[in-house]
Amino acid sequence: MKQIRLTILLYVALLLSHCVSAQVKSSSKAESNLSSTSSNLTTLFNFGVPSILSLSTFTSVELDQNFSNPFEELEVETIAKFQRNESVWSEIRWVIPEETAFDFSTEKSFSIALYFDQPSNDNVNKNIWLILRKDGTTTDQKVMRTEIIAFDQWDEYSFDFSNFTAEELEGFNTVSLFIAPQDTEGLSTGLSGFIAEVKGPLIFSDFIMTSNVLSEDGKSIALNVLSAHSISSSDNPQFEVKINDEIVNVTSIDIQEQSIQLHLEQEVIYNDKVELSYKGGSIADSEGKVLSYFENQLLINTVSYQIEEIYSFGAENNFPTLSNFKLQTNIVDNFSITEDVPQQKITEIVKEEDLHSYLQVDLNGVISMQKDKVFRCYIYQPSQDNIPTNNNIKLRVLNTEDPSDFYTITQNITVQDQWVAYEFDFSQIHFQGDSYNQLRIFLGSPDIDFAGTSCVYYFSTLEGPPVAYINDATLSAISVDGQSIENLDPYLFEYDFEIPYTQEESPVIEAMPNNAKATVEVISAEEIPGIASIQVTAEDETTTLTYQVNITRALPSQNTNVTSLSIDGNIFTAFDQDTESYTLEYPFGTTSIPVLDLNLESDVATYNITYPESLPGTIEVVVTAQDPLVKKEYNFELTMHPPSDNVNLTAIYIDGKELEGFSNEEDSYSIMFDVSNSSAPYITFDLEDETTHFDIQQAWEIPGVGVIDLTAQDGTRREITISFIVKELPSSDALITSLHYDGSSMEEFNSTVFDYYFTVTEEMLPENLPDITEIVKSHSASTFTVTKTDFIPGTTKIEVIAEDGISKNTYQFHYGLPVLSSNVLLKEIRVGGQLLSDFSNEINHYNLTVEGTTMPEITVVTEDEKAEVNIIKATAFGQLTLINVLAEDGVTKNVFALLINSTADPILSLDSRDNGIKVYAENDHYLMIEQTSAHQKYQVLVYDSNGKILYQGEHHQPKNRIPINVKGVVIVQVMFERNRVVKKVLL
Repeated sequence: MKQIRLTILLYVALLLSHCVSAQVKSSSKAESNLSSTSSNLTTLFNFGVPSILSLSTFTSVELDQNFSNPFEELEVETIAKFQRNESVWSEIRWVIPEETAFDFSTEKSFSIALYFDQPSNDNVNKNIWLILRKDGTTTDQKVMRTEIIAFDQWDEYSFDFSNFTAEELEGFNTVSLFIAPQDTEGLSTGLSGFIAEVKGPLIFSDFIMTSNVLSEDGKSIALNVLSAHSISSSDNPQFEVKINDEIVNVTSIDIQEQSIQLHLEQEVIYNDKVELSYKGGSIADSEGKVLSYFENQLLINTVSYQIEEIYSFGAENNFPTLSNFKLQTNIVDNFSITEDVPQQKITEIVKEEDLHSYLQVDLNGVISMQKDKVFRCYIYQPSQDNIPTNNNIKLRVLNTEDPSDFYTITQNITVQDQWVAYEFDFSQIHFQGDSYNQLRIFLGSPDIDFAGTSCVYYFSTLEGPPVAYINDATLSAISVDGQSIENLDPYLFEYDFEIPYTQEESPVIEAMPNNAKATVEVISAEEIPGIASIQVTAEDETTTLTYQVNITRALPSQNTNVTSLSIDGNIFTAFDQDTESYTLEYPFGTTSIPVLDLNLESDVATYNITYPESLPGTIEVVVTAQDPLVKKEYNFELTMHPPSDNVNLTAIYIDGKELEGFSNEEDSYSIMFDVSNSSAPYITFDLEDETTHFDIQQAWEIPGVGVIDLTAQDGTRREITISFIVKELPSSDALITSLHYDGSSMEEFNSTVFDYYFTVTEEMLPENLPDITEIVKSHSASTFTVTKTDFIPGTTKIEVIAEDGISKNTYQFHYGLPVLSSNVLLKEIRVGGQLLSDFSNEINHYNLTVEGTTMPEITVVTEDEKAEVNIIKATAFGQLTLINVLAEDGVTKNVFALLINSTADPILSLDSRDNGIKVYAENDHYLMIEQTSAHQKYQVLVYDSNGKILYQGEHHQPKNRIPINVKGVVIVQVMFERNRVVKKVLL
């Protein structure tokens, strides 16, 4: 009997559309193969299997998401087939789970496997865009563009967003594929092809990501782990399942590394609403992330309903019988054979005049209306004039034992001249039991105006839930010791079953008939091997069938395979069950013997381990199969490394900071400090070989020495010293203690005198000046530079810079030509051979009285022999004698005035009126004379330094202004009746 399976998928889309503003930075040309993308890309989505991304929406494109893969180059079972509609934009959008994010820090590329059919239009729009968006708006988006590489082949199209920073991509959580975007001219309408895998960056999440899927048989729910790490622990997790808003019991929870299986007490049928909640307990992965609680998550119901052929309207039927009311039926040839209606014969039905014309199918059994509640009937209505006003078809399910227990569904006939499958879905109806044994098919009912009289219909097959016929003695299941016989065929009556080698008793056999009202009798095998028989008597108590199960005992297992071996709790990855001998090397000095643990492929195999008493030694492992004659031996030779001679370090740290310049070639280090300290830095280090013994002596103050004492396993020793030294401050001494001129010591040199003067002859050349042949520095770290003069007069310099680079001194040696003396001073004045006793160079005017009437001779001695003296001798007493001194330089002058009186003449006082008269220069060429006390008549004589009279006159005014047309020193003599005043004035 033909069986037809139809799967109805109820997809619930989690619509988290996240859109954004176009911002194009670069385009990425895809590679023309399926293996060219970066290995860093993560598979994000595949059709038909649980995936990290969810298909959020698709617009202006026909998309078959469950297309069976016909391409050998793809390893997936399911792909999507697409065909673009007429539209400017055609989009397929995926979204990542809530509260997750793409990890753009290490990868910014996406790839999609695409196949494009060869289009009929050569001008097709070949553009492909991938757009990242966020939060359901188009105010911000990132776009990458490429073009179709080739038609009629698979290519992996890559879209690289690496021109954007991770910060710029933060928050983007939808991926949109645009096929032939901006197709304003409609050139790509009908463009078709296939989509497979979507890859991209890793997904960040703070919780375990799962894809929650209802099994196809409706008996369990799987939470498939999508995140990178496996489940490692759980603590009393609490799940709640609702079917059609009613809570159902979860009988058991099976937690594995990559999935959580929830087994349901009540089976889900194809049209049920299923909701899942996670309400308590904890489930964590190896990274410590947990499964977050959630409430009433709606699951996609992938449970399929199963229907089978109930009645064929073109063949003989064993069990159901057909009758009709106000209809004429006739079997005819199928004039329109199709894939859905391949039968050679069909039934022609002509409606007679009546309100209710119907076909009646007596099932001769009962139909279960608890699970698969769908019926399908293939009907062909030709175009004709007498189509009923109510052109419909009704299917009624009846319980003949209770005439009031029936349910009816109506479908309108809207299509003529072709076969149409009309489905009648009773899934929303709660039937009262499993006693429904009759079906009625009404045509054009009610035909109130009899417009449908003589209307012609053609029927092919009627399909529906399985029928338990009264003469059905077949079995639906056989189990031996609780283990079901797989692929049971109700019409195959002999089966073989092998019980375990160790089982002595005869197995328990149970059988389930297709018709629950049939009876089953099991006759167990009396011995092993033996035959158990199952006799089934149908509901009609006449029809019987016998099934035979041949029971044999399995041979003892010879399986000694080891699936894994652990040493001290760690998997020994080098283990190969075909390799019998291994060598395990341990560090020198190891005393503990490693502990082995084995996982055997066979539950009935055993193993024994023999350990040595000490190292080195051998561990012997013997695996014995269930068949005790079959053994497998493994030997693990335990050896020990020779003692290490390694006394190396990988680093030394001073107060946690790595010591610069560290090398295992050096055993002594010095670290300089500006000042001493009562606390020294703390020394630590890293060993190159952890077996090296060490002792460390810290330096507790500065200055001080730290010592690291290292001893290798073989006794090799090494001592490393680290000295903390207070460094001397750079000297500021920039002095010279002595120097030599032309090889001879400069006796007059003093380190604190920085200028020296030398006079050389006019004939001396600079290159002939004496050389500085030796310089002795006060501090050895100072430096000096000698700059010898190139000119005379000139200066030779020695610049000394102290060690600190700051302090400096410059010694200068000045060379000059001879200088003419400006000395105009006298050593003595003699008057008449007698030394002028009160002579002083500070006094220029003297008043002398001599005896006699003869003017005495005046002689002088100059301090500088080269000075010239000109004496202008007075011709009479009472007149001035002038002594003019001209220095060697011919410029500098001095004048001394002597007023000589005789005892024979009245004495004139030189200074008696000195305080009553003022003589001074005005405007360089005027001589001013003022009387400051009594006003008297006086005479004025003005001499130059050579004794020449420049002016002579008589005055009596208190203040007189006398023009003098010379520059230099003049001698002014003011004479009263008995007094004289002599003044020296510079004009």
